[in-house]
Amino acid sequence: MRFLIGLAAFALAACGEDPAPPPAVEPTSFTISPDDLWKPSPDDICRARNPAFLSDLTDRIRAALPPEDLPGFEFAGFNVTSDRGSGREAVLRFRAGDGSEAPATMVAVGQIDAATCAIGPMQMGAGVSAMDLLEAETVTVP
Repeated sequence: MRFLIGLAAFALAACGEDPAPPPAVEPTSFTISPDDLWKPSPDDICRARNPAFLSDLTDRIRAALPPEDLPGFEFAGFNVTSDRGSGREAVLRFRAGDGSEAPATMVAVGQIDAATCAIGPMQMGAGVSAMDLLEAETVTVP
């Protein structure tokens, strides 16, 4: 009989409330891929702090592009790298073009304050990495 009472108590305890969900993990990365845009919550530090971070940044880049290149604008990625000793560098990769041919792959690079995700003036040009801007014609994005 004691066995049945113990079994019943165990069964009732198992039917109790669901355990609390684990606490949310704080993001530790500055990387954003196109696939990340569909996730319910951001995995990166900057969008976790400011949900409009990426939208504000891409609006800033679009404002510096010629109007004819806007129809082909497509986000390709964002990350933060060490800048050879002078701080951290934000790198935004995107494609842009007028739609008549394949869009050009471009990159915009600027110093970022890792504590606030504030990005200073950026250099933008054709390429896929910051190194490509060393030999490319660039435009300053305020």
